[in-house]
Amino acid sequence: MVLAASRDTPQEFAISALEDASSYLGVSISALALRLEHLGYAPRGYFQRVRALLKPPLQLKPRSGSPPREYVVLNQVGHRFAGDVLRSLKNGVLTTLEASRMLHANPNLLPTIGNTIEDRRRDYLYAGAQS
Repeated sequence: MVLAASRDTPQEFAISALEDASSYLGVSISALALRLEHLGYAPRGYFQRVRALLKPPLQLKPRSGSPPREYVVLNQVGHRFAGDVLRSLKNGVLTTLEASRMLHANPNLLPTIGNTIEDRRRDYLYAGAQS
């Protein structure tokens, strides 16, 4: 038995118990909490309370203006294409004018786009290594 539970007396399980049970079952903690509530092993609203504990609401900062141009360019053309164009520029296959036209970006922005790609690649590669 993964959790000692009864439908006769719905109960709120500790997060640590949910964590152990969800790991054993191969599901997320919130999925297990939702299922327990749905089946009547946990009281109404249990899933929402667990979810609030696991993932506090984000406090979004008010933004003014538009996002930086390098993010817009990368969103439009993609990291792989932009990286290939910048590598071709570095290897002398393309001119700065050709690269800027292909990326729909000002030539002065090309180094910033390259740095953004490298920063995101580094963040992606080392995301799990920082514990």
